[in-house]
Order: sequence, then structure tokens, then C-alpha cells
Amino acid sequence: MEIRKHFKLYKSGKKWCYAAIVVGLLMVTPTFAKADSTTENQNLNNVEITQNISSDSNQTLTNQNISDEGKIQVPVIPQSQSNNIDEISEIGKPNTFNTINNKTYYYDNNGVLSKNQWYTNWGHSYYFGPDGARYTNQLAQINDDMYSFDAQGMMQTDYFQQRNGKTYYFGADGKEYKDRFYNNWGRTYYFGDDGARWDNRFYNNWGHTYYFGGDGALQKQNFTLGHQNYYVDPNNGIINGTLLNAPYINQYQVGDMACEATALLEALHNKGYANNYNIQSFIKTMPTSPNGNPNEGFGGGYQRVTYGIFQSIYPEPLAKWGSRFGNVQNISGSSPADLQSQLLNGNPVVVYVTMHWAAPQYGNYFWGVGVNNSHVMTLDGYRPGYYHVEDPAGGSYWVSASNFENSYNIKRFAVVVK
Repeated sequence: MEIRKHFKLYKSGKKWCYAAIVVGLLMVTPTFAKADSTTENQNLNNVEITQNISSDSNQTLTNQNISDEGKIQVPVIPQSQSNNIDEISEIGKPNTFNTINNKTYYYDNNGVLSKNQWYTNWGHSYYFGPDGARYTNQLAQINDDMYSFDAQGMMQTDYFQQRNGKTYYFGADGKEYKDRFYNNWGRTYYFGDDGARWDNRFYNNWGHTYYFGGDGALQKQNFTLGHQNYYVDPNNGIINGTLLNAPYINQYQVGDMACEATALLEALHNKGYANNYNIQSFIKTMPTSPNGNPNEGFGGGYQRVTYGIFQSIYPEPLAKWGSRFGNVQNISGSSPADLQSQLLNGNPVVVYVTMHWAAPQYGNYFWGVGVNNSHVMTLDGYRPGYYHVEDPAGGSYWVSASNFENSYNIKRFAVVVK
């Protein structure tokens, strides 16, 4: 037996309602479709929806109450057939919606069930997935982009979302920002490859370094993290300097020629190494060279100047010695820009320069040519036009970039503590 139901559309407030009228039967089922009273051309006026209900050997109609006057027949439909529908037809009435088991489906203009398709109406966009069900209250990757859909199935736009303690943003086109900048409220934000906003993170690009603070905004003022200061260009947010605030230690506590050991201990202490050593105990662990070769260890004594002996220890044995206490590496040959990069990463550098930034005075020795007026100190900062040093023989101060670089470039000897 086949019973045909006809649905008529009527308006209640701002919602369109469907009333199901069964010919020969009475069954009224309201279904609401979201619409605005000002929306035009929605193709919902005078839409008639037809649904076929076929009886089979397992379905019986009882209590039909057919009177001599031909009163309306009222069928009793088993609960299992009226509420638990597991499948939806692939073909239906064109341009109609159907809701089954709290899922919404749509038949396009040809009456075909929409799958993997967008639907736009009422000023919003919706998406019907591979099973035809509308995406609702979920994230979904469509092609190569991620989208968010709310409880009404609307694609969310210009929308910030919190997930797992991180912030994400969906733009005007609904796509989640990835590897993109976002500008608003006079501030700049960055969303990484995973879509998460960068908070409390450094960003390196175009040969520069930037920092996004705790609120995700690009930092355009000087700031401090831990014991390290950062200098920032207020116009573009480029970090153009830093100061590690390494401790100053006076080399003359132990000897006139103790600059290498003192500078190394300054750098170690700045990174939290060898804290149980002072300069008096630390220098006693310094390796020495019996024949005065600085490539093997310290030559001669460090207490006072001894003429004719090159009283120094070169970067390779110095780094090997420092490695007993922390992460220390010989980075000789590094350019001034390389040194700045180490400082920006929070790593002090032991550098070989000349005393008072003077021109070099060379001497010939059996192991090679040495700079007789060499001096060693800790480099712990830079900013435009200047470098900052912890000079074991002269104190803590800023020196002009030209003086420092001219002196450092003589040998480019350097040891970094990480």
C-alpha cells in the first residue's frame, strides 16, 4: 500500500515551517529551515515535498477508523520505522533539506543528494560531507585548508578559536591561517605552519629576528627575558641588539696575565656553569704547555709578565678546557655577524682582541706568529654601532663597533659558551 504525503510551507515569525498533510491520513510534522524575512529568491515559496510510505509484509495499518462518511484514516506506524532511519535516499525532491537522526542533508536542483559540496544561502556557507551530512559543530579539512563550522552548520569567518591552549584564526574566506601574518588593532600577529598563533616566540626571516609576546603581538619595544635584554626597532619590530648581562670578574685577583681564564669563567657563569668555582680555584684547573706553545695550553706563568714568552692559551685548548664545565665550542673564524647571532641566542663569546683596541704588535715564535699585545675578554652584547664587553682588565662597558671589529678581525679567534 502506498500513502503519499504533501508538505506545504507557511511562515511563523522569521522561520519557515513545513506542515505534512497525508492524503487520506492525518500526520502533521513541523520542520524548520533558517531564513530571514528579508531574504529574496530562496526558492522556498510554494515548495511541495512528497514522501512515499510503502507498506510491506511486516507493516500493518490498524484502527483506521473509516466511517460511512469517509472520515480521515489514521495509520499506526511501528516506532522502529518512524524514528530509526539509518540510510537516506540518494535521490529526492530538488532543492530541499531533510533531517534524519539529527543530521541535515540537502538535495540539489537536480534532486541529487549533495556530497562533498558547498551550499551558500542566507549570507552563510555550509558544507555537506562525503556521506551527505552537513558539517556541524566541527573542524574539517576541505582540500588543503581547514575550516570551522558552528552548531548551525555555518562556516565561521573572522573567527578566533582556542584549542589545546593555543589560538587559531579563520579569515574572511573561512580558511584557517597558516604561515600568515594577521594585522588588526594596530598590531601584527603570526600564525605558524600548524595554524597556531606564535606566542612568546622568536621569528627569523629576511635576515632579521622578531619576537611575538605573550599576547601574540609583534614586540616593538625593548624587552627583557630572564637576565637578557633585547633592543628593538620601534618602527618594524626588528631586534637589533641584546645584552646578556654576564658577570664582571677582575683578572688582577690572580695575576696580570689571567685574562683568558677570567673571560672563560665570566662566560661560564653567565650560562650557569662552574658556579662552585671562583677565579682563584678555577685558574688552577687551566691546562699549561711546558714548552710555551699556546696551541697546547697556557705558556709560562699567569701571575706576571715574562718577556720573551708568549703568555696565552689559544682557542682550541681553551674550548677543550671549558668543555669540562659546560657546552663550550671553538668557533674561530666567525664573522662579527656570526657573533651577533650567538649573542641573540643567549650565548656569550670569549673573543681575542688587542689591549685598548690598539693596532697589533706581532712577534715570531717557534710555533708561529703571535700578537704580542693581544687581550681576551667576554663579548656579551651588541646594539647599533656598539658592542658590549666584560673586560677582565678594564670593566664592563660599551665599545664602538669599529674599534671592536677592527681588533677582532685581526685573528677572529672566538670560543662560545652555549
